[in-house]
Amino acid sequence: MNRIAVSIPRAGALAALVLLPASLLLPSPGGAQESPGASHLARGGQLLAEDDIEKAAKEFEAAIQSDPFLVAAHEASVRAWLAAGNPGKAVEAGRAGVERCPSSGALRAALARALLASGSPVEALAASEKALDLKAAPAAEALRVKAEATAALDPGGVPVGLKVLADALAKSPADGPLLEQTGDFLLSHDRHAEALPHLRKAVEAEPKRVEPRLLLVRALLRGKDAAGSREAAQAASDSFPGSADARAMLGRTYEEAGDPAGAIPLYEQAAKMRPRRAVFQVDLGYALARTGKWKDAEKVLAGAVKMEPGNLEARLHLGWVLNRGGDLGGALEQYAAVLKAAPDNARALWNCADLCAILGKSKDAQQYCDRLLALEPKHSEAYRLLALVNFRNGKKEDARALLEKSLEFDPRNARALFLQGQLQEDDGDFETAEKTYLASIEADPKVSWPHLYLGELYDEVLDRPVDALKSLRRYIELGGPDPDGTIQKVVDALAKETGR
Repeated sequence: MNRIAVSIPRAGALAALVLLPASLLLPSPGGAQESPGASHLARGGQLLAEDDIEKAAKEFEAAIQSDPFLVAAHEASVRAWLAAGNPGKAVEAGRAGVERCPSSGALRAALARALLASGSPVEALAASEKALDLKAAPAAEALRVKAEATAALDPGGVPVGLKVLADALAKSPADGPLLEQTGDFLLSHDRHAEALPHLRKAVEAEPKRVEPRLLLVRALLRGKDAAGSREAAQAASDSFPGSADARAMLGRTYEEAGDPAGAIPLYEQAAKMRPRRAVFQVDLGYALARTGKWKDAEKVLAGAVKMEPGNLEARLHLGWVLNRGGDLGGALEQYAAVLKAAPDNARALWNCADLCAILGKSKDAQQYCDRLLALEPKHSEAYRLLALVNFRNGKKEDARALLEKSLEFDPRNARALFLQGQLQEDDGDFETAEKTYLASIEADPKVSWPHLYLGELYDEVLDRPVDALKSLRRYIELGGPDPDGTIQKVVDALAKETGR
């Protein structure tokens, strides 16, 4: 299963939260009476520090009700709703704020980000330009929104959006926030090599901020620079010992290097430091699963889902762990919840189709595959699964045609090759089936089922007990299911027969 978790907040949501003035987070000096609006704003700031974002958003709303012209409360409300994953509420809050405080550039920049997150690039572009017209606006953020909106709207795409940031950098080449936003823009559009020099300069220009360092590690990881990413992540963790994000990112470097056991204590530290951040629980749960600690992984991931029901990443990983543990119904429930929130999530569509096929729900499997192929017409596994459903329903010719499609788009699809071998064996073409099973194993040696079928073919048809023993032993070594011990008994009998 491909890794999808990212330790730093998605879309920079938490990083984009407004930093409230320290005076609003501390008791008023000398016992001075604090205004109700400022009091709510201070409580919201404290809740943000504890990652209780939805409660913080409510405190910011209460601050606005107490003082409708408190600019900081309006901006904080927008950013809190963004961090909570509710861009619709963020836009609503931003519009109301701009109506009351039209001269706030920071508020207009926050509204522009919210409009972009809600899928309204035209309005986001207009809002970012209005923000830039106001000198007090956070220019880097507004320019980033303008670049993203331009890339989405202009036929020239990303290069045209990048020019917005490049032109600004030409005028202010040492602007740390602008360097950071430019690097993040490039990274978000899979141009990690180009992002690196900008992010390195951003780290130098902003030594007191951890975010540029985290982005630099991400870019190095994308470039498969294991040593560089580890060094940068360690430096970030050392420089910001109180940053859970830095600790988790260091864990990511271990995980990406194939050492999930090394990542686990770092993820545990991050989760302990920020217990309300579900993303760290997801990181930890996935690493536990990769080390074979399935029950521990299930407990941690279930906790992440309970903590943040809308965390699709947590549900996808929990579905995988439940599936691995044999709870197919529970896994299907998690994937269905993902699709309810994100109907075009390709991973969830695929897993629902796969589980429905296993559970014998052929029509549902067909529907999920059709939806997936509408999104990704060259999805080899979807065609392979449709072929399997047709084969089980006795439609061998249809199955063959679908398998041809599957292998056309991925000639080394091990599962498609395995199914092709089954069709050939079903036709009585045993020698060709043997070659196809071997091709499936060569494509992915860790898929257990071809070893089982090859072993049975050697044992029951081709009369090659030594090869049968080797294949069946490998099947068991790979953790292939053997609930009643039948396969082990065959292995024991073959070992006795062959003296091996």
